[in-house]
Amino acid sequence: MKSLIGKLGMLTLLASAIGVGCSSSQTPSTGPAAGSDGPQGSVGLSLVPVSGVTLNSVHYVVTNGATPAVNVSEGDLPTPGTAKDFSFGLPLPVGTGYTISLTAADASGKDITCAGSFGPFAVTPNTTSAFTLTLVCKDNTTGEVSGGIDVKTDACPRLIFDYAVATPASANVGSVIAVATKAHDLDGKPVTYSWKIANPAVGTFAPTTGATSNLTCATQGIGTLVTVTAANGECTKDLTTTVSCKSLLCGNGVVDAGETCDTATVCAAGDATCIPGTKCPSDCTFVCGDGVAEPPAEDCDPGNTAACDSTCHFRVAACGDGFIDGTEKCDSTATPAVPAGSPANATCSADCSTILTPVCGDGIVSPGEQCDDKGPSATCSNTCTKISTAACVTCENNGDCAASVDNCLGGGAFTGAQETQCYSVMSCIEANNCLDGTGTLGKCYCGTLSTSACGAAPFDLTAAGAPNGPCASAIQAGMPGITSNSAVLGALTASTKPAGAAMQRLNCQKIANSSACLDSCGFTTGGPAFP
Repeated sequence: MKSLIGKLGMLTLLASAIGVGCSSSQTPSTGPAAGSDGPQGSVGLSLVPVSGVTLNSVHYVVTNGATPAVNVSEGDLPTPGTAKDFSFGLPLPVGTGYTISLTAADASGKDITCAGSFGPFAVTPNTTSAFTLTLVCKDNTTGEVSGGIDVKTDACPRLIFDYAVATPASANVGSVIAVATKAHDLDGKPVTYSWKIANPAVGTFAPTTGATSNLTCATQGIGTLVTVTAANGECTKDLTTTVSCKSLLCGNGVVDAGETCDTATVCAAGDATCIPGTKCPSDCTFVCGDGVAEPPAEDCDPGNTAACDSTCHFRVAACGDGFIDGTEKCDSTATPAVPAGSPANATCSADCSTILTPVCGDGIVSPGEQCDDKGPSATCSNTCTKISTAACVTCENNGDCAASVDNCLGGGAFTGAQETQCYSVMSCIEANNCLDGTGTLGKCYCGTLSTSACGAAPFDLTAAGAPNGPCASAIQAGMPGITSNSAVLGALTASTKPAGAAMQRLNCQKIANSSACLDSCGFTTGGPAFP
């Protein structure tokens, strides 16, 4: 018997370069025909290993053409040595409709599997045939993504419209309006056209494509938009015009389909101001909001503006109509409710006659205010900024800090400007949390400088090497009469200075009563619990 010899080729693998191992073991055929007698041929395969994959053996299965398929021969083929070529012989019964399938897996632990098949083929006596079988290997540890990008644009700069014409511009229902258009492409591409009408009930085009068409009016539609689209095979461009289809029934005293009124409408009994027909345009159609004032039915258009109401009549100014008009100073229903240039956070009075400006100290928390206690207090500054909470003040008053609760009032000795300086220092320190932690009394002023370096540093905060604490400016402003950093450091808790009064209160919250006020005054939660 002669052998049927084939060659096996492997595709490139998704794997890093590694050595190809070998094995000397071989598993005999185990299929149904493994030991059968009779005329037999054989099949041989050639394996080309790929760098990065180690295949110690390849499993083969030979099936016949029966349904379901029946295994004729099955077993494992070792890959000997590190050779690039390798062949083997396989005895098979003479016959037709055979298929051979190969599978393999990487032996080094990578999740790489290989598979391939060939067939159908025949095995004939005393004949040698050759074929190539491709073993495809996949790296199962990786996946792929494939995305399609669809770009849409209405930019068509090379396509130029010349005109779109409707003749006549208006026609009676049942009549025809001829339309024509022309466009050209700067690159000479052929141009095609299509027509459409904004309200299909008004009329239909025949044909709907082409440089010319006819619109047959079906019902009344005054000023109906018609669009022609030009296309050059790459992009499209639109051009619009308007046509009017008139109702033959206009003037019959009945508001027919397509009409919004009728010129022969009878006036209501007792309406001495009504003149028959004068409240309807001659075409029996008006549309408030189309931008065209059609007297006598409309005084103005578009509607719902400061001068024109939603029914397209001149607006009668009224407080609460959503517009600042007439003698009104403002309107709480308008957007904005007060004119441009009004004071920040201003509001409008209920009768639209007065622009209301927030007043700190009136006891009303107005827009822009965080609090209003009718004057500065332990929780609210003289500019209505919240600088503490009721829980913190309660803790202060129940311990050794009661005397410092109203520090920013200066015992009546501080001017209004000095009160503001004191509260500003409190707000700055609370916002930056620079007093949190231990040994931080000078940190809010000195920043990254040591105490000794800070005292000797330039007093001008814009100079190189000056104090760089987050509240240095506020603290320095709240130390009137002091002209050196060392003097600032010596007065950090001096209640006679606005900045010192603020820091004395905050420092007391932090250390008094074995830090009993730490939680309620915001020193252990990353910052204050206010505003």
